[in-house]
Amino acid sequence: MKRLLILIALITFYKQIGICQEPIRIRLNLFGNDTIVFNKLVFGFDKDATNGLDTGLGEVDLPPFVPPSGYGIYGVLVFYDSASGGNVWSYTDLRPFPAKSSDTIKFLLNVFRESGIKLKISWFGLNDYFRYAWLVDEYLGTLVQVNMLETNFATITNEFLDKFYIKVVLNRFNDIRNESEIDAKYLVKEFPDKLLIKSSKSTVSNYEFFDIFGNQVLGGSFVESVEVSYENFSKGVYLLKVSDFFNGEVHFKKVLIY
Repeated sequence: MKRLLILIALITFYKQIGICQEPIRIRLNLFGNDTIVFNKLVFGFDKDATNGLDTGLGEVDLPPFVPPSGYGIYGVLVFYDSASGGNVWSYTDLRPFPAKSSDTIKFLLNVFRESGIKLKISWFGLNDYFRYAWLVDEYLGTLVQVNMLETNFATITNEFLDKFYIKVVLNRFNDIRNESEIDAKYLVKEFPDKLLIKSSKSTVSNYEFFDIFGNQVLGGSFVESVEVSYENFSKGVYLLKVSDFFNGEVHFKKVLIY
């Protein structure tokens, strides 16, 4: 019966997994002398994306030349496509969600601008999804260094700089809160490779992790708080069960590791 209840709870949570991998789209705006002149650039993550060309998701292999005059400023995202055996120029660059929370993903941005035009790049929406995001120049990595989580724009004064990397690290869970309550008694705080469980009472509590098949993969007891490491877990959906040792109250929480 216990195993059946665990399986039912896991199936219920598994149906919600799509929430945790909702597509992430970040739009880049290119300003020329303080006026937006190019806003087609989008980078981000999608569960159906690959590291190559995904035409079904909006990536297009553009011809590698500057478009007709009149744009003032023009930008492309550049990535390698193994099918064609070379780099692709596209307005959109979507990647699969990283396998590890520590993975750094790089998006390469090339910007072309007419002489004398001041370049400014703006973006919005990173704080909801990203743990780390920096805009740096491709040449030395030190001529431009902008923390994209602390501001939403960068002004490039050196008109010879035209290639930039956007380096990002995602939060482990796209939709997870840093702190979430399991009822009023327990508080769970999540980190990249572990979680912290706190109890509001100084009594003994038990915790158990179950995989999607209902098998217990980890368990233990604690008083007040405990740190639980899952850095060696395989990626997937797990169910955290926390129970009061004395009165038998049981609480559940879904944990997605990818």
